[in-house]
Amino acid sequence: MTVVMLPALYVMLHGNPALEPIVATDSMIVAVSVLIFAFVVFSTETARSVSGIPAVPR
Repeated sequence: MTVVMLPALYVMLHGNPALEPIVATDSMIVAVSVLIFAFVVFSTETARSVSGIPAVPR
């Protein structure tokens, strides 16, 4: 979503306040994505091995 958010933020900061809802929505989507990523990275569950090599517990 940053592909949409960054140009909209640029145009909004240069005098077009009509793009504020787009920037706000996209920034919330990015924030939720960061939280999901952090949950996946810091979860305590071990990964399943696809290659047959045992997974190393974190």
